[in-house]
Amino acid sequence: MRAHPLSQLVLLDRPALKVGSSAVAFQSRKGQALLWYLAAHPGEAFPREHLHSLLWDDVPQQIARQNFNTMLFRFQRELPVPCLISTRNGLRWNDEAGVVIDTQRFQELTAPLAAFDRFRSRDAYFLLSEQERDDLAQAIELYHGPFLDGFSCDSAAYEQWLAAMRRQWESRVLKLFDLLLRVEEHHNRWDRVLHLSRKAIEVDPLDEAFHRAAIKALMMQNRYAAAVAQYRKCRELLWEHLGVAPDPETTALFDSICALKPANPSLVDVADDGAGLCAPSGEERECEESQSEGTGLQIEYPGDAAAFPAGIRRLIEATALVPRALPSGSGILHVRRKTGRDTDGSGRQRRIGRCLCKSRRGPSRALGRIPC
Repeated sequence: MRAHPLSQLVLLDRPALKVGSSAVAFQSRKGQALLWYLAAHPGEAFPREHLHSLLWDDVPQQIARQNFNTMLFRFQRELPVPCLISTRNGLRWNDEAGVVIDTQRFQELTAPLAAFDRFRSRDAYFLLSEQERDDLAQAIELYHGPFLDGFSCDSAAYEQWLAAMRRQWESRVLKLFDLLLRVEEHHNRWDRVLHLSRKAIEVDPLDEAFHRAAIKALMMQNRYAAAVAQYRKCRELLWEHLGVAPDPETTALFDSICALKPANPSLVDVADDGAGLCAPSGEERECEESQSEGTGLQIEYPGDAAAFPAGIRRLIEATALVPRALPSGSGILHVRRKTGRDTDGSGRQRRIGRCLCKSRRGPSRALGRIPC
């Protein structure tokens, strides 16, 4: 039986054997567990006794052997491609089945790294050719989720192997992200740095190095508001999951954004410590753009302007905002575009994320509102 030329097996996501554009619908879960296990170790034959205990670790050996033989006989009829080969030593993956395995392809694309691993200096990776960097980026694209994402088998031995493989592959992918980000940053490929850092954050959202790479890439593209939004996302994730603030290196990067003083800032939300700046969402930008009749921005803050927190004073200096103190105890900071007219308060208010916007009919609209 010849394999379909487009047969592929996915392990770095929800597992599937695809023939053409269609995934094979298997009935046997134990059969799938066997298939994924052998595919993850191509070129290696496993004794049947090992596979018996791997899939049925809670029953006597004789029953496990009977269950395995029955399962294997039925499962091979489900396979549209001859993926399994029975040998004198046991069972192994059929390397001649014509099926492309994503984990095997990943290892092929990252093989050039072995030649650089012998160097002590991490800078040696800067010598990777453009084709080699493209291959590494292609390997990254193969990772769509954890190893065998969502799959489980009612065997403690199999689950133990599965957990170890998930840790191994996540570590391998994160290491590749880190390496490739440094290399692309060295070559000033900021579009790639941004793409890679965002994918890396999806894998490990609590790694500040990936957030810093994204912030720096956005800064180099003059996308200051988006860079600040990325900083804020990093800060919120760290606080929510770990209860910590960003480390000094990340905070210093944020401070450098403030020092740039962009000519047309779209930073419309400020926290007391200066770390709460954020970019408007798509809907907020639409709201802000609709206010082009305004002549400036205005900050309202409880207390006197001299008592403004450092972060607010820095924003005022960077953006030429006009501060106006409110009665003590109001507890609300407003960033408002001045139009020369006062609203009568009749405009309908609608909440958009962290932005409090009045109806477009109103002559004045608040661009930001947060607790002080």
